[in-house]
Amino acid sequence: MTVHEEAIRARQKDTALWFAESMSELHRRQAEKAAREPHGATKQHQAGKRSARERVHPLLDPGSFTEVGSLLRQRVGGDRPWGDAVVTGHGTVDGREVCVFAQDFPVFGGTLGEAVCEKVVRLMDWAAEAGAPVIGINDSAGGRIQEGVVAQALYGGIFRRNVRLSGVVPQISLVLGPNLVVTVLVSLVTRPPAAAAIDAGTGDSAPAEDREPVGEAALH
Repeated sequence: MTVHEEAIRARQKDTALWFAESMSELHRRQAEKAAREPHGATKQHQAGKRSARERVHPLLDPGSFTEVGSLLRQRVGGDRPWGDAVVTGHGTVDGREVCVFAQDFPVFGGTLGEAVCEKVVRLMDWAAEAGAPVIGINDSAGGRIQEGVVAQALYGGIFRRNVRLSGVVPQISLVLGPNLVVTVLVSLVTRPPAAAAIDAGTGDSAPAEDREPVGEAALH
């Protein structure tokens, strides 16, 4: 065997080892994420609500959901769950491609941190390219202010895309729990559900004549 052939074989072994280690790490992270989710789902059930994932799957055609960003997480902090506080992905409704994100309240109250915003921004960019509607399922305590200006800057990225996508693709918001501060602004510049659905999610019961108009493109 020549020196050149030995070098090639050594590189092949290194590549095979790297691939095996990478796949092992991927499976470890996926298992860690899967082990944590039932606890969050139980907390939602105790509050009379579905988990984020349980809200996404019935909305879409069976078997059509493809999750994206499932292993993205915040850069700092002691508790850094995989996927952070939102489930994002795409699927179909009656055969039409749609993008959907669902805030995961048991994880940091569903708050918008850097990782959450990055996932939503990437999803909205993909929706713009694909011409796909964006469906947002809101259940959040608002912005994650402890992450500072980095996360706050990304709030603006979401708002900017809300405006850019207005009149380009449908944007629909479902309010299925708390919807505070930053997250309520996202809902207001999209197409929210009927007042009865908002009441069910928030507990509000103001008379119809006392309500201000909610959502739609005119607000842009």
